[in-house]
Amino acid sequence: MIKPSEISLSSKRNIPKYKKLALFFIKKIKSKHILAGSKLPSINEISFEKDLSRDTVERAYNELKEIGFVETSKGLGHFVSSNIDEFKIKKSKILKDLFNSFCKKDTGLMKSFYHKDYTLIDPKNNKYKKKDVLKNLEIIYDLFDNINFQKLDLSSLNSSIIIKRYSSDFSTSIVLNTFSADGNFSKKKISIPMHLYYEWSGNKIIREIQFFDLTLFDQELDYRDNTLFKIFNKNNKSSVFKNTDFKTLINEINKNHHLGAVVVINKKHNPIGIITDGDIRRKLSSDSSLNNLKAIDIMTKKPILVGKNMSKKDALELMKQKSINHLIIVNNRNKYIGVVNFLDLMKRNDLKINL
Repeated sequence: MIKPSEISLSSKRNIPKYKKLALFFIKKIKSKHILAGSKLPSINEISFEKDLSRDTVERAYNELKEIGFVETSKGLGHFVSSNIDEFKIKKSKILKDLFNSFCKKDTGLMKSFYHKDYTLIDPKNNKYKKKDVLKNLEIIYDLFDNINFQKLDLSSLNSSIIIKRYSSDFSTSIVLNTFSADGNFSKKKISIPMHLYYEWSGNKIIREIQFFDLTLFDQELDYRDNTLFKIFNKNNKSSVFKNTDFKTLINEINKNHHLGAVVVINKKHNPIGIITDGDIRRKLSSDSSLNNLKAIDIMTKKPILVGKNMSKKDALELMKQKSINHLIIVNNRNKYIGVVNFLDLMKRNDLKINL
């Protein structure tokens, strides 16, 4: 058995400690310095000797179990797997990297795992090619945050990944796991068991078939459709700077005349004011000279800012409460992304409000 004192970890700073520990064992097992069936040091022994937390060591062992290098015998400890299948280990690692890139929203890396002829078949039997995958991912990332995949509790199976090899170029994988995430619009945590089937051409996924209940996804879409998200047009927003002259700001309002307003922003695109048709009329009634007017002379300062996830009902109530007709929409960094007016809400909504 290898001694804890013989364990050496990489000095690279950009690698997590649990990963360094896992990589040490992988290297030693592959080079036959640690033989199949060998018992490995306990979590407590490694934790004490290498000054690592128990969680770090346990995470490293879990990583090794997931990819097939280590087995655990209850009450006896951790052992090097007696039958290491390099092919299955490689496929399992690719799938793990695929799921990790999905959780990190790294769509570029995700698509690199797909064959050029990749086809996705979703639970509704819709078919998508590789070029269309990104569109679907954008919808999922709009709906959910803190996405994670967890193994199902499979008491009858040793792994949540079942891999079969049929030839040197064709193999299949069945993945059983649980998709968990926070709903961006419902503000609810969701958990959905998933059954995913993959066909491989070499080391690239050529076909993916998804089996899972779409009810919670559809519910989150319903929540989204009852928020400002579906109303404002990101590509149809009006804005000016505080020193913009009167003629320019009028032209800007006319570009989106149905809004009847233009938002005043600073250089960081944070809203600092709003100019409505009413603001212009009031200014004209008190000041006949327009030549020297700037946006800052007309705008209403400290406008009401809201997020895109606000419900239509709450938006209407806020307008009533503040006696305003416009709401400026900002992202989580307070940057201007759109604007809605009272008529937008009433036209696209059957909600009633007592004025």
